[in-house]
Formats: sequence, C-alpha cells, structure tokens
Amino acid sequence: MLSSCCGEVTITQSLLLLLFTSSICSCLYSYRRSVQAGVSGFVKDTATWWLDVAADEDTDVDWNNGTRAAGFPYRTNFTVETTPTTEACIFQNQRSHSPVLRNGTFSSSRLLQLKSLIKKRLALAKLHVKSIRLNDKITNLSSARLITHHFHKGRLGNWMFQAASLVGIARTNRRIPILLTTQKDKSQLFEAFHLSLIDQAALFRNATDMDRSTVPDTGAARYNSATKSLTSLPQTLVLSGYLQSWKYFEAYREEIRRLFTFRIGVYNKAEKTITDVLRTLDDEWRDAVLVGVHIRRGDVTDPDMNDVGHVPATDGYLLRSVEYFQAKYCRVVFFVVTDGVAYARALFAHHGANFAVVEGHFRQPEVDMALLTLMDHLILTVGTFGWWGGYLSDAGEVVHFRDWPRNGSTFARQFVREDFFPPTWKAWS
Repeated sequence: MLSSCCGEVTITQSLLLLLFTSSICSCLYSYRRSVQAGVSGFVKDTATWWLDVAADEDTDVDWNNGTRAAGFPYRTNFTVETTPTTEACIFQNQRSHSPVLRNGTFSSSRLLQLKSLIKKRLALAKLHVKSIRLNDKITNLSSARLITHHFHKGRLGNWMFQAASLVGIARTNRRIPILLTTQKDKSQLFEAFHLSLIDQAALFRNATDMDRSTVPDTGAARYNSATKSLTSLPQTLVLSGYLQSWKYFEAYREEIRRLFTFRIGVYNKAEKTITDVLRTLDDEWRDAVLVGVHIRRGDVTDPDMNDVGHVPATDGYLLRSVEYFQAKYCRVVFFVVTDGVAYARALFAHHGANFAVVEGHFRQPEVDMALLTLMDHLILTVGTFGWWGGYLSDAGEVVHFRDWPRNGSTFARQFVREDFFPPTWKAWS
C-alpha cells in the first residue's frame, strides 16, 4: 500500500491509473499519425467522371511564393501542429459517419445538406413567382413603363448577365422588365424566371422606332451609372450591350438568385453527379469539404482571342489554389467542370487528392453550373459561366484568376475589375 497527499492508494489502483493514462496517450498519438498519413486509394475511369486518390508524403511548402520543394508531389500534407488545424480535423471526424441504407444506397450529412439546400431554393423560387405575377402585372400596354433588352447572341453566362441587369435596372427605375417573344429560350432553364413575354411589333412600329428607345452600353465589363436615371426617357426602353457588372443588380441580389433557381430536373442531375462520386469513397471521405473548380479552355486558347486579351488561367494558379484548400481542410474532394477534360486530367493526374473531372454535360451547361452552386468553396478561372456559379452559390470562399484579361489588351481597356468581380472574392495569380 502506498501513501500520498490524497490518502492511501493500493498498488492495484496505481496500476489501473497507469494503464488508463497510457491508453489515452496511445489514442492521441494514433490520431495524430492518421492525420499525417494522408489517404491512399485508387484510380477509376468511366465515361462520366474521373477520380484519383493517391498516397501522400509529408511536404514543406513555401506559402510566400506559392512554390513547392523540388522532388515532392503536388499534393501537400500537413500535420496537426500546422494546417489544417486540430479543430478542423476533429470537426470533420465528428461528422464523418455515413450509414448504409437497406436498399444499398448510403446516407451522409453531406447529401442531406445538399437535398435540404435544393429544397429551400425551390421553395423560395415558388414564392418569388407569386411576387412577380403580383408586382409586374401589365394592365395597359400603352401606358406601362416597360424595359427590355436586345439580348446579344451568347452562351448561358452572357445571357444571364443581360437578364439580371435588365431586372436590376428595371427595379432601380421603377419599370417592369419584360422579354420579347424571341428571347425566352434560356429562361426556361429556371424555376422562377417568369417575366412577361411581349411581341416586338406590339411595342415598336419598326426597327428605327426601337433604336430610338435603346440605351447604349459603355463596355463589356464596365458599370454605367447613367442607368440609374432612366425615368425621363420614352415609355418603353431597350437595353443593349453585355452589361457584365454585379453593380447593376446587387441591390436586388436575393431576387436575382431566386430568379436563377434551376429547375428540379437540373438540380437532380447535378446532385446525382456528386452522389455518384461520393459513394465510391471510404466512409470518412463522404462528408469531405466540396470544392468546385471551373476551368475554361476552348476558345480562350485561340490565338485570335489571345490577341484581343483573353487568356486561360495558368497551371500555377490552379495548383496553388488547390493546395490552399488541401492545406486548410483534412479531406477535400474537388469537382472539376471544364471544356478541357484532357487538360484537367493531365494537370491533376499526380496531384494526389480526390478529383472528379465531370464529363458528359456539354449539351447541358446548366447542370455544370448548378453543380458549382452546390459546392462549399469555388476556384474560378475566366469568363462569365464560372462567375455565375460563384454568384448563385453559398460558397464560403470564391477565388478567381487575377491576370484576365491580359494587361494592355483591347479587352482590358473595356474591363473594370471592380465592376466585374464582387469585392468579397479573392483575386489570385
């Protein structure tokens, strides 16, 4: 029997206390090593997605200049003492339970969050449709203060900027935004985009009459403050240009986000893409942080486009952005949306993290955009498509390529960065 300041303690009690303390230390050490060790996995290639999970090595990264030590893989690994923080790792471990259901599918907090988010967006969109029908009702066409847009030819991102700016400028000037009957094609992708459709002949006697009512644009990505004072102009106005600035509609941000709520069928396809990837992972990875990566290649690699000022994002920017999120979180799955699938696969082939390069949606770009809006964080490159993925999302962090358009180019002279990029987004190069 031993004695202590707290009284007498038996040898048996002392041994039990020693074993308990040893067990705690062992568990803590094992947890630390499991975080250091990284994850190993496999390569799987199908017609719709590509996933690469490889073993990691401890790596030192110089975050001052964004480089990595020679000879180390791109995938960087951090211990509990550096980044990601112990708290972040513990948080992810606490929510990493994905019970298997009887029908062979699995459930996880991540998938439940996605379903809840989609359900909430659709519910708000339905409420907004009622508001539009109440507030934008046209009782007398000849006296109504209407405003529309020429809608230049362009893909989805360009169309959305013109439509959003139309609504924003209409609200600012207390006018009713409308679409001409020839402009409804892309509006059908969205649950709440139900602006009135009016035939052009009912508004203007001829093309000259329409031109007299047109408000000119001042640049591709340059805010025109004159659009705030259009009350004294003709009864029906027609906007022109790309109107690519968030400042035209930021005061009505929530309305714009609801107008651009995708239809349930679009969301279902985006959700299935995410689910198909997550179900292939080990349980602890099914609740990983989801980071969307939009990579535009295609036309921006064309010499003629380069002459104007368009440039693709660099490999260095993309890899440094990926490493940033790998450093910040224990488990990250990257969903890559791109028109350059071969380029993306080659770029990330040896990066040693979870990458899903999404394929098969080229004829349905709205599905790719919907997928981006469901991500926790976003890495954007160039153009308006990825921009809208960021604006419509609830992403915690959105980073974009700083060096687009090329300095000194024709495009750059029309482009005002502060007018195009929201101030909360991070510009990296």
